[in-house]
Amino acid sequence: MNQLDLMPREVTSPLPGTVHIPNWLTIPQQNALLNLIRVATDGRWYTPEMPNGTPMKHPIACLGYAWKPYLYFIQEPYRPLPQEVIDITRKALLDARISYHPYEPDTGIVNWFPPDSSLGWHQDKSEHPDLIAVGSPIVTFSIGDSAIFRLNDEKQVSGSHELELRSGDVLIMSGRSRLAWHEVHKILPDTRPIDLNLDKAGRVSLTIRQALVHTKR
Repeated sequence: MNQLDLMPREVTSPLPGTVHIPNWLTIPQQNALLNLIRVATDGRWYTPEMPNGTPMKHPIACLGYAWKPYLYFIQEPYRPLPQEVIDITRKALLDARISYHPYEPDTGIVNWFPPDSSLGWHQDKSEHPDLIAVGSPIVTFSIGDSAIFRLNDEKQVSGSHELELRSGDVLIMSGRSRLAWHEVHKILPDTRPIDLNLDKAGRVSLTIRQALVHTKR
């Protein structure tokens, strides 16, 4: 157990449509998710480049559809988003009391944040415009070292909200917060749980979303 978690933390909603649930995943659940990620992403890590050719500061891997700024594509061989990930994502939405139907998650972006990395202010808007318009949820699971996460509303008028995302936390951005600006400001070293099966310092984030509209046949 991380000693920081000896003090209870409450569920918060810093912006309408945003829900932060601390300690949502137990250590065994986090280790199981890490194992699933290792198997599903084997040999598929890459560092995307921005349109101007500048590489991102950390590598990613994808489950389901792959992503690069600012589009989704199929990485061969295609591997669909594992059902176990779909199930825990839907469970997180239920626990957060976020009702959104239909929700067909098809993409998981795995970010590996080394201790000295960050991710600047941005909006998640590569998904289908119809999904963005209706506030389709983005669900992020944090594993490893804690991160200082900042967010602001779509128009950047509410002022920055700061959260500490610890190992096992889940963060949901949906509805009116679907286009909220957000950043991973910094990683807090040596904060990961000692019984986590992660052999090096850093943070894993698994961010689930529905990227495309699926036509029923």
